[in-house]
Amino acid sequence: MSTTLKLALGSSGFFAVLILGVWALPAEHDRGDLTGSWRVTVRLEDSGRSTIRFVLRQDDDLLTGHYDGSYGTQPITGTVADGRVELFFNIRDETQVAFHGTLGERDMKGTCDFGEVAGQGTWRAERATSAWSF
Repeated sequence: MSTTLKLALGSSGFFAVLILGVWALPAEHDRGDLTGSWRVTVRLEDSGRSTIRFVLRQDDDLLTGHYDGSYGTQPITGTVADGRVELFFNIRDETQVAFHGTLGERDMKGTCDFGEVAGQGTWRAERATSAWSF
């Protein structure tokens, strides 16, 4: 085997180890930027199950965007830090809705509170695969 081939194989081995090392990073590393559209399934104690959409933009630990659902389109504000997410928007007569949750590898989930309008419940969000996935 030539010296050049041995060096090439040695380099490939190094890059393979480097790539495998990146794939083995903790799941939190994969959670990344939340910017984009999210399909959100909400289950409320008072009114059952519904599907809504969050369109988010992340700038460091701040989140902005909008909610699209049965209460129209409303601006969202929120934060993300240490694997936790908090989102807030207003509906009917300035009732503040709160979504608190945790980040998974490919989703978010937690609890939500629509106040006196629709009560409390749970939610799970998955990144939308297209604009038509709602």
